Amino acid sequence: MNIQELSNRTHINKETIRSYRLKGLLRPIQADNGYYEYSEEDVYILLYIRQLRDYGMPLEHIRHAFDTLESDYQVALYDQQIAETEAEIERLKKRVDSLKKTKQHQELSKANLNRVEIEYYEETKYDIYPSDGPDSEILTKWLQNINMCTITLNIDKNELAMTTHGKIPIKAGIGTFQWFVKRAELPLTPKIVQFPSGYYCSAIIEVDNIHALDASCLIPIRDYINEHHYTLGSDVTGFLVRVDYSKVQPRFYFRIRVLIKNKD
Repeated sequence: MNIQELSNRTHINKETIRSYRLKGLLRPIQADNGYYEYSEEDVYILLYIRQLRDYGMPLEHIRHAFDTLESDYQVALYDQQIAETEAEIERLKKRVDSLKKTKQHQELSKANLNRVEIEYYEETKYDIYPSDGPDSEILTKWLQNINMCTITLNIDKNELAMTTHGKIPIKAGIGTFQWFVKRAELPLTPKIVQFPSGYYCSAIIEVDNIHALDASCLIPIRDYINEHHYTLGSDVTGFLVRVDYSKVQPRFYFRIRVLIKNKD
């Protein structure tokens, strides 16, 4: 059969079939007229390749599996793919959890604006801020993984403790948690800010300028900390939960949090 007939039989496009032939995964006979003739066996080989690809197995691994008669090698490939798939499942579970939390924060962003809560975070969070001048290659690596990061901000803890009016400077950046830093092998440098696990005082605030924040936005969280006699254990971090574009000037809603400790 010709390539069009093979494509019709397997529902795999001709370009993909050609690429598999060039990679040595398919080995049809070339006729005198220069065209390739595919056999019934090629139908099953092609469907098997698609099955392995659906499992997420790279073409290079499939080619090596085809080229060796050692069953141990092929079993090892399956073991590797199983481990990678299980890791991907865990990553997707964490993404679902993150999506659910972000959805919840978005639903609460207006009804619970400025309401202070205490939340426990189990994992260290890492933030990187372009204004701090990190190495461009490091920043690029982080930005390439933006799908598992959050848009974040930073407020100096001294500003939170002392400033009661006017504007407070803030830094915008991106952040993510320790499990993803390890998984994606994101580089860490002294310019990347760490927020350790622990109890955090948290609130959703409305921001109309990502460079400076009205100090009044921090009054509820500042008053709560003072009333309960906590000390600040970190700068303020946060993540973007909603953007309101209904007005000329966009407004941003951030869930901010600061590590708290009991006074001795």
